[in-house]
Amino acid sequence: MYANAIISDKMIDNKKCMVVIHHPSVEDAHLWKTKIQPAWIERLDTLLKKEYLVQFYEMPMWKSDGSKKAA
Repeated sequence: MYANAIISDKMIDNKKCMVVIHHPSVEDAHLWKTKIQPAWIERLDTLLKKEYLVQFYEMPMWKSDGSKKAA
């Protein structure tokens, strides 16, 4: 959103923002889903007056170590 400033005599009119989330633990993922994310969605809707689209992308918590083939 900060990039919506005048750059090289052109106004950037980006109305989309992606917030990337990484959860270090299962407990943190649960807390994010139940308490933190809903609060941030409400704040952003109020502050940005729906002028911007803000989406949250949660990175996968688990990744195969390659030691076992998937069935």
